[in-house]
Order: sequence, then C-alpha cells, then structure tokens
Amino acid sequence: MSDRRALSDLEMFHLRRVAIHEAGHAAIAAHYGVQGEVRIFPVIDRKAGEFQFNGIFIPERALPDDEANRQFGLAGVVAEAIDGLWDSVVHRLIAAKMSRDDKIIAGTFDDRHVVETTGLIRWHWSEIESRATAAMEPWLRGPAARAEPDEATPT
Repeated sequence: MSDRRALSDLEMFHLRRVAIHEAGHAAIAAHYGVQGEVRIFPVIDRKAGEFQFNGIFIPERALPDDEANRQFGLAGVVAEAIDGLWDSVVHRLIAAKMSRDDKIIAGTFDDRHVVETTGLIRWHWSEIESRATAAMEPWLRGPAARAEPDEATPT
C-alpha cells in the first residue's frame, strides 16, 4: 500500500507557483552563466491538513554584478506574474508581491528594471517551464501522506 496521496487542487496551485518562481531565478542565473539547483519541499499546514510548498534556488556561485542580481531578485515574482497572466507588472505591484529575501537581492528597482526582467523571463520561458516541471515531478504523485512537519522541512 502506498503512503502517498494525490495532491489537491490547492496543493497543485502552490506547487506550480513555487516551481515557476524558483525556475525563474534559475533561468536568470543561467542567463548570466551561473548554474545551480532548484529544491522544493513540502510544509504541512496543520489547520487545513494540506501541504504547501516552499522552494529555493541554490546558485553554484555569485552572479556577476548588481544588474544581474537585480534581475535575479525580480525573476521569481515576474515569472509568477507571466504564468498567472497578471494584467500589470509595474514595479509597485511586483515589490508588493516579492519576498523579503528577493527584495534584498534585487535592491532598488523601477519600472524599467521590471520591463527588462520581464523580457528576459519571456525569452527564457520554455526553459522556465521545463525547469519547473522537473522540480515538480517528485511531488506530482503527492507528498507522503503520513509525513510530519519536522520530516517535511529540510535540515
């Protein structure tokens, strides 16, 4: 008997968001010649009894300059915006949706920086979808149904 279960629609939504976000970071890093690894891990929401997902892209080395870091910091949320077909990707909206860590990496940015990053993300879109699909694959059969929160968080 399998200890896995199918993901709910909400869990699939969270998984896709995280995978696209981290794949966006990976694609911009690769654009600047920096490879790395996307990792996705489940986090149990005890109240809902469902999994949410967190992710991280771990670059093999630092990006070459401030402009690369700015685009790298913006890449995750811009990729989510493109995948979600947002009507607008102005810098105020992007800044409101960014994680604290991504804001730190991106530094100061304006609409021009968001437009440039959006262009790069669109240019690398097939790569982003491919990376996201690969990152999601281990979870598509569902997370372990009996996992405990401490087991689901990487150490």
